[in-house]
Amino acid sequence: MGGKYIRFVDDFLLMVPEFQSSQDIINTLNTFDSEIKFIKEGEGNHINYLQLSISLNDGNVNLDWYRKEQS
Repeated sequence: MGGKYIRFVDDFLLMVPEFQSSQDIINTLNTFDSEIKFIKEGEGNHINYLQLSISLNDGNVNLDWYRKEQS
């Protein structure tokens, strides 16, 4: 299983190469423990994770601060 991951308590961020199926990795992770369920919330070149806005451009990871809008 290639790629990189970041973990914060019960939130994971998994970055995988384009040639690798993220769903296959999630399916594999979900076989380890029936009490833990991994899900995919997004896919592509940009995601907001915790207080970070993370984007991937030409192989470079760009980070910026992210704040949810308050209602």
